[in-house]
Order: sequence, then C-alpha cells, then structure tokens
Amino acid sequence: MEDNKPLKFIEVHLFPEEQIGLHENDLWELIYVRQGQGTRIIADKVTPFKAGEVTLIPPHIPNWYQYNKGDTDKEGKICSLSAFFSADFLQRCSNTFPELKERIERFMQQDSAIEFEKKLAQRICSVLLSMRGMDDLQRISQMVHLVVLMTEPEAGYSITERKKSVERDQKLLNEVEVYVYCNAQRDFKLEHIAKHVGMNRTSFCVFFKRATGKTFITYLNEYRMDLACKLLREGNLSISEVCYKSGFNDVPYFNRTFKKRHGVSPTEYRNQR
Repeated sequence: MEDNKPLKFIEVHLFPEEQIGLHENDLWELIYVRQGQGTRIIADKVTPFKAGEVTLIPPHIPNWYQYNKGDTDKEGKICSLSAFFSADFLQRCSNTFPELKERIERFMQQDSAIEFEKKLAQRICSVLLSMRGMDDLQRISQMVHLVVLMTEPEAGYSITERKKSVERDQKLLNEVEVYVYCNAQRDFKLEHIAKHVGMNRTSFCVFFKRATGKTFITYLNEYRMDLACKLLREGNLSISEVCYKSGFNDVPYFNRTFKKRHGVSPTEYRNQR
C-alpha cells in the first residue's frame, strides 16, 4: 500500500525474531495483539503486553514490541492487526461528521500512547478483524467506526503520559548534564549513565533522543569537543594530554574528530588563538 495513503491496514503474522525493531511513524497506529506476549517500549516506558490488548500510538513516538519466542501459534508465529491513519484523515472525518468535531479535536491533542479498557478493546478488536477481508474503500467506513469508538470519553488510560512528564524529563536531563560534567574526562559506558538515571540502556537511548533530538553519544562527543577547545585555549598541555583530559582515549581518533567538527587540527586551532 502506498505510503501517502491516509489509511493503512496491516496484518502481521511472522516469527518473533522477524518483528520490526525500534521505530516511529508519521501516522497514528492502532495495534491489536492477537497472538503473543512480551515486553514493549513506547517512548521511554517499558511495560509488558499480552494477547487481546489494544493500544493507540500517536505519531512520532518510538515504539518496539518484543515478543517472547515461546508464546506463538502452532506455526511458531505471532500475530497482530494494525490500522494506521493520518491527521488529515481525522480532519476529514471531523469536517464530514460535525457531530464528531469536538471529540476528534480533543482526540488529536492526545500525544501519549493509550491502552483501551477491556470492553471497548473487544469492540475495537471486532472491527479490526472485520477489516481483514475488505478492500481499501470498504475499510474507510470501518475506520470511521473506529474513530467513533476511540474518541469515546474516558476510552482508555495513558501508558506514557508525555504531557505530564515534561518536568520529569527536564529533571532527568539535568541529572545527565551533571553526570557528564563530573565524568566526561573518564571512560564510561552508556550503561553507567542509564543506571544513574534509573533506566536500562535501550530506554535511556530512546528517552534522550526524543528529549534532545540527538543521540547521547553525539551529545557526549560535542561536550568533550567543547572541553578540548577550552583546554587548548587556556593551557599549554600537549595535544595528547588535551585528548585524554577531554575524555578521549585515542589520539588519532581525537584529531580526526576535532578536524571534522572545526575544520582544523587541534594544533592549528591552538595557533589561531
């Protein structure tokens, strides 16, 4: 199905190890797990999931469903149904059905993943199952039905609470900043900083990229480069001493990285000051 369509329906039936890894979409995703269970990462939350659950994931939220290899069907495979839809599709529904306008507007403000309560989830599952044998045109009418269900008041509960986590995110970023300030000159691993802020490595990487727009390694290298520049400007240390005191442990790599960022070697940078 073409990527520019406002509605997509995908049935997944594959071996657990074939499931797509950490990713994010430009579309909303409504996912129903038919067979399998395991652990999922949505934003920076790690939670268990099981068959029968229905979850809504807004656009641009990293997510990854990791299925257990022992919880499969007779073919050794897991199964899920997903309906993807665009903000434009929701807007068209709002324009076409004025009765839904207020509900859809409220729904589109949602920026955290939602898990639907059991009875509503069962109704959503029935609609998704009915869409399996339909063509694209037939699925549009069923998708409108899903919009009605998903926008019901108190339809589910947040499992990421992104709006409520702004202060928490800033607190964590402050902790990261202090940790880097105190440890940038040392050789430390991602696991160390992740443990320091109470996360595992994967969750921390997802959190930091979402919160800052860059990977932690990029951030750390930029910090160390700034520290190296400061040392080059202020002292008479040798290039190798600057390398080690700014947290790098390989002089040739330090020289290459420095020149790539600043356009000149560390020696040339010092001579320009």
